[in-house]
Order: sequence, then C-alpha cells, then structure tokens
Amino acid sequence: VTNSADNENYTSIKLLSSIAESALSKAVLARRMEQWSAMGFDVSELESALNNSDSRYDIYRLVEEKVRRAVECIRRIEMLEIRGFKIESVKMRFRVMQLTGLDTIEERLDELMSGDI
Repeated sequence: VTNSADNENYTSIKLLSSIAESALSKAVLARRMEQWSAMGFDVSELESALNNSDSRYDIYRLVEEKVRRAVECIRRIEMLEIRGFKIESVKMRFRVMQLTGLDTIEERLDELMSGDI
C-alpha cells in the first residue's frame, strides 16, 4: 500500500545545481544539507565537513555524487513500481535514501529494467 504523502516526498526529489569550491562556505554547506535532508536523504557524513575547511569541498563532492546517483535510482525505482515491483522498490528506495549500497542497487535496477530476472 502506497501512502500519498510518501509519493509527494519522492516527487520533490530533484537534482540541485553543483556548488563551486569558492562558494562552499560553512553556511552554504549547511543550507545544502538542509535541502538534501528535506528531500529525505541521509547526509550525516557531511557533518564532519562543516568544521573542516580543508576537506569541506572534497567531502561535499563525494556526497553530491552519491545524491546524484540516488536521484537517478529513485527515477528508475518509480518506473519499476509502475511495472509492479512494489516490495523490491520499497526496499531499494530505503537504501537509496540512506545513500548506501548504490552500486548494488544500480546493478539490480539494470537487471530488473532489462527483464533479466
């Protein structure tokens, strides 16, 4: 059973523009963390970057790439839900929002989307 409030959360997931290194202040990073968190992503690994100006941008870029991949996975998961893969979609969506196991999820999505199950 799908909750309409859940669908509203996931439809608000979108790619945000990348932040240039010169613009990535502590305040800007905190705002981006809020934006990603509001979409439902677990971006707790960015907390260490708030007080570490030396590696702030590198950490941000790593998490940004995970979020980018996760957004693409969510789009594909939504297509699978339409095809009837409800239970597997819920499990994958949870992991994607945690930004964990993206390689495995992408591989599984490739299998399911191609019909090689």
